[in-house]
Amino acid sequence: MASECLFFHNWNGCYCTDCYKTQVRNVKHVWVGCSCARCGVKRDEQHDWNGCMCSRCGMKRDERHKWDLCKGKCSICGATQPPQHEWDGCKCTRCGRSRNEQHEWDGCKCVRCGKYRNEQHKLDGCKGKCIICGTKQPPQHEWDGCKCTRCGEKRNEQHDWNGCRCTRCGKERDEQHEWNGCKCVRCGWIRNEQHDWDGCKCTRCGRMHDWDGNICTRCGMGIPVVRGANAVNVSGSGQHSKSKQSQQSDVDIFAEARKEAEEINRRTLDNIDMGSVLDDTLNYIQSGRYR
Repeated sequence: MASECLFFHNWNGCYCTDCYKTQVRNVKHVWVGCSCARCGVKRDEQHDWNGCMCSRCGMKRDERHKWDLCKGKCSICGATQPPQHEWDGCKCTRCGRSRNEQHEWDGCKCVRCGKYRNEQHKLDGCKGKCIICGTKQPPQHEWDGCKCTRCGEKRNEQHDWNGCRCTRCGKERDEQHEWNGCKCVRCGWIRNEQHDWDGCKCTRCGRMHDWDGNICTRCGMGIPVVRGANAVNVSGSGQHSKSKQSQQSDVDIFAEARKEAEEINRRTLDNIDMGSVLDDTLNYIQSGRYR
């Protein structure tokens, strides 16, 4: 730390070289603009102004600010003033800020700033949803009986029944069928009566065998019945007759027999060795005892 001179200073222009710059006098400065190059003293003249601030001494003046008008702040000295947006309706064209006035509405959305409002929605009535903002409400179908004329959705009421089928939506019901033997000519439903048998096959619905329990009442064919873990054959007393028009391979008959066996035993047994059933049934058919 420099010591102070007790009696006489050793002046070098404006400051003492012995006690350095602790002792300064206002004479013989070396001015560079507003600042002394020797001692650093400032003066309020010959500033090097950069807008509102001197780049040498940092002095500020309240003029020639560089304003960010939307922020209301000088980017040089930090001085502030009220923001001055350039509004185009609800949106500032300089900074993009929006305000809640002078919106340009397209239904529920402002086309300038994107703000939404809870009114004037463009609703898809059937979906119950605004196509602009997604706001939901209960669907409002335009019903013509059981079918919506806009979206085609169906409801289970106000059907226009023509027997067993609705003429509007195509729904079917199990009543008022128009039977042609075992098959409804309107909806195609099958009933287990009034079959048109040709041998052991119905020519209308394609059903194979007229089963009474495990015995075909037409040909006397029996199908394997599961008893415990084993399968045994049950046969009837009739003869299996085939017409020339309904000749069918043994493999087809075997497949139908197996299908019927599965259905008969499905509801009463938890575990069925279908491999055993398959083998026994095939052996039974190949033995020729069903003929």
